[in-house]
Amino acid sequence: EDARFYFKWIEAPVGSNYRDPKVWALCNPMLGISVHASVLEDRIARDRESVFRRYHLNQWVSAEDIWISESAWESCRNSEVELDPESPVHVGIDVGIRHDSSAVAVAQRQVSEDGTIRTVVRARVWENPYQREDSRHDSWSLNINEVEDYLRELYSLYPVAACEIDDEVKPGPEFAYDPWNFERSAQLLAGDGLAMVEFPQSDVRMCPASQALFDLVTDGTLIHDGDATLRRHILAATADEKGRGTWRLSKPKGSLRKIDAAIALAIAVHRAQQAAPKEEPSKYETESLLLL
Repeated sequence: EDARFYFKWIEAPVGSNYRDPKVWALCNPMLGISVHASVLEDRIARDRESVFRRYHLNQWVSAEDIWISESAWESCRNSEVELDPESPVHVGIDVGIRHDSSAVAVAQRQVSEDGTIRTVVRARVWENPYQREDSRHDSWSLNINEVEDYLRELYSLYPVAACEIDDEVKPGPEFAYDPWNFERSAQLLAGDGLAMVEFPQSDVRMCPASQALFDLVTDGTLIHDGDATLRRHILAATADEKGRGTWRLSKPKGSLRKIDAAIALAIAVHRAQQAAPKEEPSKYETESLLLL
């Protein structure tokens, strides 16, 4: 106790809408003076909810960092939009270490009637069907041939070329995989003509892939069909902070939750974004400047 010391903690009310400018005003006495609403509007579009609450609403957040809200994911649901067999698709593959859970995700960029570019996604998941207390749980393993056959099916369904390998245009989708768990299968599939592209799940790759998926969801330009298993994997994932503002999809150490579909989806949408046609370069990139 010290009468000379004064401390006041100002934070947004528990359960408040973090997107509401009125809530911002409650916990930012300097709003409009040194903190401007336009800055917070920019951050709300770029930061995850937990990050925004921590830095701009002065709230404590859980140790398991939620990377996307359930409402944001549900707002992207539209089962009427289908994948177009006449457009290229990109496939992300995540095979579990013990093949206890594996996922394949498909992403396709489309142009809607109003000219908006959207990314339509689908996912298929293979999981251990037995509960851990079931004696059959530990003896079950994925028949990797099922995954391989599904990839061959995608190859036949979507024949439009999606990538080049060694300057050669390859027919069909681009299949991005982590060689750590899938190298043998990738070699077999490449022999069948599939465009297999290595995508090691290192931070340098998964951080931008995770951010790409986050941006599409928050922008409302990702379209999914409401698949319950994909939803469960998406909401089970958390954000693992890597410093310097970077993060990646992960799950807490020791967690039994499955996030394979979330990882595969991040890879698929990231590869689809990377393959997107580039905008016309600025004249400052193509023309010389005359200094007077």
